[in-house]
Amino acid sequence: MTIIAFLALPVLLVGVFALLTRRLLQGHDARVRAGWARVQSCLEKRHELAGDVAAGSAAPDSETVQKLRDVLKQAEFVSGLAMKARVEDRLSEALHDVLLLGGDERFEKAAAALPEARAEIGRAAEDYNARVSDYNAAVERARQVARFVGYEPREPFTPA
Repeated sequence: MTIIAFLALPVLLVGVFALLTRRLLQGHDARVRAGWARVQSCLEKRHELAGDVAAGSAAPDSETVQKLRDVLKQAEFVSGLAMKARVEDRLSEALHDVLLLGGDERFEKAAAALPEARAEIGRAAEDYNARVSDYNAAVERARQVARFVGYEPREPFTPA
């Protein structure tokens, strides 16, 4: 009987280690997801402001404003962090061009709010990337358990 107990102890310890590691990874995963939700919220706010800029533009039917609207549509449906970053870069370029046109009060109000929205995206992305870094380090430290329970390294988000 003691031999069975002696042999079961390492199996029990490995099981406890795996469960505790899984909980640790779940915590990191939850923090990464919360960080991404904040980034998404900031991006959506910027998209709303860009829509207001387009709507209040002095030349709402111009090719420049249409390009902005097209990029905003792309931003709604794009997936993957690298693609999302590229679309956000194109959005920045399109916004720059439309801001040169000027517009009504709605345009001016949205245009004035854009720098803070962009700064907020930067802060949210910085926080998200720090969480991803912590998560990836935890996944690397517990590579075998992470693979077994389905946790893979994540990529950072670098907005334009």
